[in-house]
Amino acid sequence: LVYGLRLSLFIAAVVLLIRVALGTALGMMAGYFGGTADRLICRIIDFELVFPDIVLALVLVGTLGPGVPNLILALSIVGWSKYARVIRSTVISVKEKGFVESARALGASESYIMGRHILPNSIAPLIPMITLGLGGLLLSVSGLSFIGLGVEAGTPELGMMIKNGFGVFPGHPHLVLVPSALIIICVTGFTLIGDGLRDRLDPRKGNPFNPS
Repeated sequence: LVYGLRLSLFIAAVVLLIRVALGTALGMMAGYFGGTADRLICRIIDFELVFPDIVLALVLVGTLGPGVPNLILALSIVGWSKYARVIRSTVISVKEKGFVESARALGASESYIMGRHILPNSIAPLIPMITLGLGGLLLSVSGLSFIGLGVEAGTPELGMMIKNGFGVFPGHPHLVLVPSALIIICVTGFTLIGDGLRDRLDPRKGNPFNPS
């Protein structure tokens, strides 16, 4: 169980890192530069949001075939748009702050302003989303492996363990129930942590990290 959970969490964490990096980069470009770049990126975001993430992932994995690299690639291509939207809206408000204008007046480059001032002051809303997203990705990874579109057969992964356990389910139910319970516990834990962080960082309830 621990070995299978390690692989499931590794895949989910890598996919989440790629999604957040891609969404943050595109969201910052759209919010900071505006104009044509903003309109183009917003159209890409809208197109990605039209289709449910799991549907696009099913199509991509079905085309690429099972395997850890293909699973990571398929899940990384979808799901980044929600992070881009949050970062874009935050950057639009942050870039009008006085410290950004001061840095620009002192001759700081756009890349320096974005990396030193914009990003650190825009990343807080993503923290609870990242925690919640990890639980959702754990479900996606296990679900795709369960239907044969995730990791390769024989790989010790929670979804694959449940799939194999169904072959002897009447006589050995623990081979299905225990991995399923572990997934439920992990997803519930990540969800509770994400909800707690969201409440903690909500400015309407008082942000302890930003006394002002």
